[in-house]
Amino acid sequence: MNNKLFLVCPDSLVEPFIREQYGQNVLFLTALGAVFNFNEIHYVEAVDDLLQEEAVEEIFIVNDLCCRFMTSILEREKGFGTRAEQEMVDLFIENYSNIMAGLTLNDRKQKFAKLNIHRQAFELISNERLLSRISQAKISLKGLITSKTQGQLKEMNINLQEICK
Repeated sequence: MNNKLFLVCPDSLVEPFIREQYGQNVLFLTALGAVFNFNEIHYVEAVDDLLQEEAVEEIFIVNDLCCRFMTSILEREKGFGTRAEQEMVDLFIENYSNIMAGLTLNDRKQKFAKLNIHRQAFELISNERLLSRISQAKISLKGLITSKTQGQLKEMNINLQEICK
């Protein structure tokens, strides 16, 4: 059995769309903006247990292009005041030129989503316990940019060496 774990934002409501594409036997872990707290020991222990007990073989970090957090930042709207949003604002500021080089709003969303996925992958593998589990169990780490409104998804491989730079 090829168990897949998808890290998603519950606000994006992408779970049914992902099930349509990957089947019903998939797992989800949710956090606003797909910004997970891999620094909290009890949370990390629970994630580690999940990876082991469910024999997860693939982890997908998901970012939907209709993410309200991302859209509010790109369109300079008043935010929601969450920790996840603040982390995304920081990511946006650090990568402003790269993101805004996109010609269209969709291009900017794609760039922002990819950066958010890479940031989250870095956070995930920066935790030694989770990195150890991922390495020992040979769990593949992938990004998934979705647009449930357009019925599209795009998988991207995540190179751990590249993320660690």
